[in-house]
Amino acid sequence: MCDNFTFVVPTLGGHQRILVVCEWLRWQRFTGRLIVVASDDINPADYFIPFDFVACIHAPKTNVLQAMKIGFEHVTTSYCSYLGDDDLPNVKSFQKCCLFLERNLAFGAARGACGYLEFQPLQRFFFSKKPPPLAFYAKILLSDRYDSPSDLSQSQAQLRVESLHRNYIVAQFFVTRTSIAKNLWSDAWTKIPDAYLAERVWSLSHAALVRTKFISCNYLLRGLGAHRPAQKEVAGEKLLNMNWNSSVSEVEAAFGQLSLDAGTKQMLVEIATNPLDRDKTRQNQKSSKCRTYFDGLSRRFLFIIKFQIFFSAKFVWWLWSADSITVNK
Repeated sequence: MCDNFTFVVPTLGGHQRILVVCEWLRWQRFTGRLIVVASDDINPADYFIPFDFVACIHAPKTNVLQAMKIGFEHVTTSYCSYLGDDDLPNVKSFQKCCLFLERNLAFGAARGACGYLEFQPLQRFFFSKKPPPLAFYAKILLSDRYDSPSDLSQSQAQLRVESLHRNYIVAQFFVTRTSIAKNLWSDAWTKIPDAYLAERVWSLSHAALVRTKFISCNYLLRGLGAHRPAQKEVAGEKLLNMNWNSSVSEVEAAFGQLSLDAGTKQMLVEIATNPLDRDKTRQNQKSSKCRTYFDGLSRRFLFIIKFQIFFSAKFVWWLWSADSITVNK
């Protein structure tokens, strides 16, 4: 399944997490490719020998942006996506996205619905056989949605960019045509000094260049844990925003690689480097958190009913069948 698809996974010290992801993929009969780009001093390639779909590239001393670029340079399949080293993809849903793109050449990417997963209890289960607590399963079933309701399927680039800006979503997790993805993972992009700003620039670039189809399916569980905080604090966002304003030249260079008119590029630079200022024009800041919470309740409920009940059952079945697995530590 997913023969013509590649995941790219940059990591630093995360080989144990990736082994769990590989077990999940193998259980789903994944037949595509998974490229691990390891920034560790010691090459972890031997850990992945049991998985014939894994290729490990040793790139010591690289940062996450450089590692991502290296990984996508090695993609040879028609479709690809970034994957965190603690994320669990639903292979059937990725296959649906690939099939849609095969049949709809007007679209450059496709995606589904995403939830959350606390990864550390899962990792402890595989390496110590300590069963996850009941709360672990409950949190998967009642997971909030990671993805936002952005409409990125519109034919006009400006409308797609405005939609992503209103309801920000990380486009790096979309199934994207490889020819497009390689254009976005440019040398100029890797020179952006802040990883979160680079993520934002990439997502805005993606929205400006291609149409993305939302497919009604449970697509991905994003890992949470001490290594990946659930949310950035507001104070931290303000500090980032100050730093982002000092990175305008790097952002301009990244957008400058795209085949877009000058006006669109300037708009993208302003949105990317001044996100908080522009947010203030959209909504009343005093009530935004409360309003966002209540507005999202119905969407979260539908997510649970449509996707999470079935997916949670599938996940429990996997853990039950994985009880006898011995992971190569």
